[in-house]
Amino acid sequence: MKKEHDLAKWLAGEMTEQERVDFEKTPEFSSYDKIARFSQLLEAPDFDSDKMYNSIISREKKQTKVIPLYRKNLLLKIAAVLVIGLGIWFAMPDTNEENHQELAVAGKTSIFQLPDHSEVTLNAGSDAAYQSGNWDKNREISLHGEAFFKVAKGKTFDVLTDCGKVTVVGTQFNVKSRGNRFEVTCFEGKVRVQCADNVIFITKGQKVAFENGAAIPSKFMESDRPSWMDRQMEFTSENLQGVVAEMKRQYNINIDVVAVDKTKNQAFTGVMPADKLEVALEIVSRTFGIHVKKTESGIILSGND
Repeated sequence: MKKEHDLAKWLAGEMTEQERVDFEKTPEFSSYDKIARFSQLLEAPDFDSDKMYNSIISREKKQTKVIPLYRKNLLLKIAAVLVIGLGIWFAMPDTNEENHQELAVAGKTSIFQLPDHSEVTLNAGSDAAYQSGNWDKNREISLHGEAFFKVAKGKTFDVLTDCGKVTVVGTQFNVKSRGNRFEVTCFEGKVRVQCADNVIFITKGQKVAFENGAAIPSKFMESDRPSWMDRQMEFTSENLQGVVAEMKRQYNINIDVVAVDKTKNQAFTGVMPADKLEVALEIVSRTFGIHVKKTESGIILSGND
């Protein structure tokens, strides 16, 4: 009974300073403290311990032990706090459900593992988030940017982007979600891709791409992993703005586009290096017919006179 008596005194704030210090050192204190803190969050009608006690004992057929009234009230208060506290404990969201975030800054990639040991590689200028402590119940990962997924055998989860969702089971695939562009490439197994009202299944070597929710032609892939993992930038019918945005992410440099007719429907499909700036700029210049000028602050791309 000493534990219950000490708990009651602690809850009532009747302990001496030394008693409180000693009580907080006990193994049970951590649990008591959590329950008490959670109980404070509960909004409930005033608790009448005497009324509850009288209601309970009125249904008892036999009294086997007489307990002083003040101890009855203390024990009932303890029981009420424990019951309410435990109820809140199980009802409150698991603190482990907090989002775990990963980031790859411009010019860098980042590799991390999901709780099921699936491996994710983020491309430069990308970020992802998931609930690490609640993975078995909420198998979702939010992605902004581009990432390559190597899913652990037999595991499944959803990749959520602003443009669509990808559902996977034990496979390897790449997801790119930049602005209005959404691309998914399958390197092994099979994935389900959903974009707006479109649902498409793709298998090894297949790629699907969407621009503003509409499907655009994509070529068959023969490699076993995305080109950006080999320091190359790959584009499918990409306009100048999209190409420049990717170059800025990969090279971590400032690129300004001035005096260029953005109404032209020029697009680039192909590959350019992500580690050889001079070559990449030459490809951009020839493809879009623009001038390239280097300055102390970065690169200026301008239209031909």
